[in-house]
Amino acid sequence: MLSKKTCLILGAGASAHLGFPLGAKLRIDILDILRDLKNKHTWPDEFIFLFIVLAAAGISVLMSFLQSLEIDQIFHLAEVILWISIASVFLFRLQHTQNNRDLSITCVIAFALFGVSDFIEINTRAWYQPLSLFILKACCVLTLVTVFIIYRRRRKIPPDKSLQ
Repeated sequence: MLSKKTCLILGAGASAHLGFPLGAKLRIDILDILRDLKNKHTWPDEFIFLFIVLAAAGISVLMSFLQSLEIDQIFHLAEVILWISIASVFLFRLQHTQNNRDLSITCVIAFALFGVSDFIEINTRAWYQPLSLFILKACCVLTLVTVFIIYRRRRKIPPDKSLQ
């Protein structure tokens, strides 16, 4: 292992032995993809250029952020992405859901808040500190357990008897 902080700068050539394209070929491939997009859509060149610049800047900022995190913080970030993704699935399914919309909306809120709590946990590095974080997590878990119990009970009631 390295005993002091070390930065390795790797270019496209570092993965050439795996069959990945080198810089010049990579540039051509990206331009081909963009030309295909431009042919399929009527986007102006300025928009495509702005998209590339923003994407590159976003990747750079994300990589800097990830490099500043310890392994446990990266796992918490993965949990944030997981809980927010689950909340998003419930949110997008709402338009197709007729039954149990109230439970779906509750799940969207609970999973999103659980994701927020894990994002806070990236900084605190403890699920029980501060006390407000512990309370938020406990409320989310209790809400999700309650939603599950209500959902199971509703499934047991035959549709024609639920109207009486």
